[in-house]
Amino acid sequence: MTSDQHLTNVVEPKTLAAETLDGLGRGDVEAFVRHLAEDATWELVGQDYLPAGPLFVGREAILRDLVAMAAELYDLDSFDVNLKHLIADGPVVAAEFTLAARTPSGKDYQSDYVTVFTTAAGKVTSVREYTNTLYAKSIHASD
Repeated sequence: MTSDQHLTNVVEPKTLAAETLDGLGRGDVEAFVRHLAEDATWELVGQDYLPAGPLFVGREAILRDLVAMAAELYDLDSFDVNLKHLIADGPVVAAEFTLAARTPSGKDYQSDYVTVFTTAAGKVTSVREYTNTLYAKSIHASD
């Protein structure tokens, strides 16, 4: 494969972010992690109170620990992502979206998010997720 052919096979940063969020919104774990680099990081900024912590290092840890924690906090089949904006600046993509879900006890959850994806060589290398942590904590504490 020539270097020109290799470049045409690299997925654009906006597509990487959009497909990752689409997988999240469908509760499709494989689609959610498909574009993550092996050494990717996923940080839930300000969510130190979560049982698995706010930082997940490595694709396997994201798949094993972040997804497992999300499955404890929410019914993954209830996830619905409403993407509002997707803005790219080179390898960095900012996504604004609303996530709606249900907790295992049936309580509704809905919060706005801004998530920043950093990409390299056709893979997501880091994700920093921002949301209303006070609201999220109150939903999780009372469930």
